[in-house]
Amino acid sequence: APAVHALWTIHGLQALNGANQQALNVAVKALSHPAAGVRRAAVQVLPKTNASFLALQSARSFEDKDLRVRLAAVLATTDMKPSAAIGSVLLAMAEKEENINDTWLRQGLTIASKLNEESFKAAFRKKGLNANPSLLEASLAQRLAFGSRLNTISLRRTYNRQQAAEAPNPNVANSELLITGEIT
Repeated sequence: APAVHALWTIHGLQALNGANQQALNVAVKALSHPAAGVRRAAVQVLPKTNASFLALQSARSFEDKDLRVRLAAVLATTDMKPSAAIGSVLLAMAEKEENINDTWLRQGLTIASKLNEESFKAAFRKKGLNANPSLLEASLAQRLAFGSRLNTISLRRTYNRQQAAEAPNPNVANSELLITGEIT
C-alpha cells in the first residue's frame, strides 16, 4: 500500500509531467515491482507518451501474469498517439486466448483496437492473417481488425406495417449473416 500511495502522490504533485526525471524513473522502476497492485498503479500514473509505451513494453506489462496490470496497460494505450508498435502489441494480445477469455480485458482490447484502428489493421495485414474470414471462424483479432464490416440488425418480436414504415427492412443482400440470441 505505501508504494501505491507514493506513486499516486507523485502523480498528484504533477511530478510525472516530464520535467522531473527522477520521479519518472521511480514510476518506471515500479513497473517491475513484485506486487501486481504497484505495477498497475505505475502503469496508470505514467504519462501517456511514446517513452512510457516503450517502458511498458520493456517491463512486459502487456504480458503481465496479473490480468489487471494487462488491462491497465491496454487502457493506457487509448490515451497515447496511435502507432505501429501499439497496433502490433494489441494484435498480439488479441490473439491470446487467456486475454480473450477475460471479459474486461476483451472489452479493453476492443476499445483500444478501435482507437488504434489503422495501426491494428496494418499489423494484422503485415502478419499475413486472413482478412476475409467467415464470421463463425473469425478470431477476436479478425473481428477487431475488420469489425467495421460487421453490422448489427435488431430483430423485433412483433412486426407490423407501422413499424415497417418507421424502420424499413435492412438490406442484407450479398451479406454473411450470423444470428445469435436468447430464447425465453
